[in-house]
Amino acid sequence: MSVRSAGELLKYADQIEVVFFYGSGCSSKKLQNIVDRALSKVFVQSHIYVNHDIVAAAFATL
Repeated sequence: MSVRSAGELLKYADQIEVVFFYGSGCSSKKLQNIVDRALSKVFVQSHIYVNHDIVAAAFATL
């Protein structure tokens, strides 16, 4: 699923202030930047944080 296909979410995209994205392909800065640029096109008013899914797992266990 892509962000652009999430119709209900797009109604509020300009009101969202912070986006946290954790993904298995986000282990390096290069890959994180690719995801960041893509999310920045949709969430233009947001601070975007992209990191590896291992970080999300650590937060969840904390």
